[in-house]
Amino acid sequence: MILKKGTILFKIFALFLLMFLINSCKDNFDFNIKNIKTEGTITPKYALPLIDASFTLEGLLPDDEDLNRYLIIDPDTKFITIAYDDEVAEYSIEEYMDGAPLSGPSLPYIQYTIDPQVIDLNFNTLLGDGSVYFANPSMTLFITNYWDIPSRFRFIDFYYFEEENSVGIPVTGSAVTDWTDIATPASFGDSIIQEIVLDTATSNIDDMISALPHHITFGAEFETVPGDPYNLPPGSVNKLRVEVKVPLELSLSNVLLTDTMDFDIDVNTDSTKVNSLSINFAALNGFPLGMNTQIYFADENYIIIDSLFIDGRLDLVPATVSNGIVDHSVKTTKTINLSADRMDKVLEAKYLIPHILFRTTDVENDVEVKLYSDYEFGLNLSALIDLEIIM
Repeated sequence: MILKKGTILFKIFALFLLMFLINSCKDNFDFNIKNIKTEGTITPKYALPLIDASFTLEGLLPDDEDLNRYLIIDPDTKFITIAYDDEVAEYSIEEYMDGAPLSGPSLPYIQYTIDPQVIDLNFNTLLGDGSVYFANPSMTLFITNYWDIPSRFRFIDFYYFEEENSVGIPVTGSAVTDWTDIATPASFGDSIIQEIVLDTATSNIDDMISALPHHITFGAEFETVPGDPYNLPPGSVNKLRVEVKVPLELSLSNVLLTDTMDFDIDVNTDSTKVNSLSINFAALNGFPLGMNTQIYFADENYIIIDSLFIDGRLDLVPATVSNGIVDHSVKTTKTINLSADRMDKVLEAKYLIPHILFRTTDVENDVEVKLYSDYEFGLNLSALIDLEIIM
């Protein structure tokens, strides 16, 4: 059951969390303190609740109907799988027979080859540097066959490419090199679908998918088993379709995500009247994903002028797991203090540069975790503002 389509969630989650924090501060930090021309000074403190929210992984998954890459959420278990589905080639009976008659008392030997097809997975855009391992990926080739003749199939020239212009790495294993007999339809004019599955037992597909390839290429070779009478439908076309499934049972280590984002806080406050601003941060992490985060502020020339966490990076500890499944959420708290001087720098910033390292729970012990759509993350933010007002 397909519930949501879209790109994978790691970068979205990180940027969502970041912008949630920043935009909440922006929306609430909109004071217009007028100078009152009387003598005396008061220093009131204002406590502002900014965020008190929770969300699930399913709520972070975006819709995008234009992509061949989508997400499958099991309706019962809520387990998430990435999938890619596309038709890659078709071939007519006239091309296949190459001038031989379409019917006769004895099927001739025919060999037919489809040149390597390029499948743009673009998985290399999902994560930055670091290492990832997917435990149980698979790829299925579907052959829609209209022809009642004994024949067989095998892959040729099967490679994956980590980047667009990198050298191809061979996909190997019995599912790639062995011949597969193609099922035949029950009657003339009908069709049947033959499935050829590459999994971790029959290929090195776990290496291929864990490399997050930009694209893969493979060709196809067919041959008939001659001798039997045959009758083939003129104008019929067989098709090849590929489906790649990547269940989100995985481990991540030091996966680095970074980006440059426009940033501009338009506030009416004269910052010299603000003594300090502190943000109290509390997160209840029910995801088996930890994040070690720093956020940099940059000026119009992309020169870094400050960072959000000056006393150390924010470390969101991942939830604990048992058999790869979350059994306890983990709470992380932090207070972020911004002096008046630092607030001036923040107000001058034109860009944000998040620098986020992801990891999964217990990755150092080679434990894979499983991602479910009902995993929950809670976030609470409040601000304490110390103002100086001249009376």
